[in-house]
Amino acid sequence: RNLKKILQASKEPNRADRPTVIRDNIDWLRDVTIFDQSVQPRSPAEVNNNPCLENNGGCAQFCFALPKSQTPKCDCAFGTLQADGKSCAISSENFLIFALDDSLRSLRFDPKDYSQPFPAISVERMA
Repeated sequence: RNLKKILQASKEPNRADRPTVIRDNIDWLRDVTIFDQSVQPRSPAEVNNNPCLENNGGCAQFCFALPKSQTPKCDCAFGTLQADGKSCAISSENFLIFALDDSLRSLRFDPKDYSQPFPAISVERMA
């Protein structure tokens, strides 16, 4: 069953909130990754003095704690990392390219813009 949607929902059994649609009309949605903030390390001993623990390391989107470094490395899930090394600028030209078994496809990061940045490209399977 393909709902063609990415939803955000609580896993808590006592929560009756309806899931929130983050993105819809995704015809070829196949894989899902689940992140549970409640099971992430919290104490300095658990995180080995992780600089991303507080305020996401000051990063707007992604914060990476590198081994043997107390300085976080910021990056952007979408958009471009700015000169301050922490904030991300989102351009209307930013989009995601993804591969399916037999094609390359694209979608825009703007959830209100359903236009494809470029038409699907058929590719020959190599495996």
